[in-house]
Amino acid sequence: MAVTAEQFNKAFAEFQLFGPRRRISIQERWRDVLPDADSREFDALEAQCKEIEAFALTLAEQVRDKATSDEAARRQLSQRYPILNTERLEHTWSQAVYFSLK
Repeated sequence: MAVTAEQFNKAFAEFQLFGPRRRISIQERWRDVLPDADSREFDALEAQCKEIEAFALTLAEQVRDKATSDEAARRQLSQRYPILNTERLEHTWSQAVYFSLK
């Protein structure tokens, strides 16, 4: 992908957004929030966002099941996806923990 770290974190924040805009397709929302990004990259960007969320959920389930510690799981997440800024890491982890308990 040819998006910058800043663009990626902005795209990921939009991907994770809940509320009325969630009904609009993610690629359409990205066209609004990332006007300088190449829309041909959006399929790969969406796949990467889904991969990050799935990995975070797997880690959160391991913490829930006491197979690993919260600290170790957070460290794994940040090491595997160094592109994520602190805000995205915290939001992703919080969301994963929430869904792991459902």
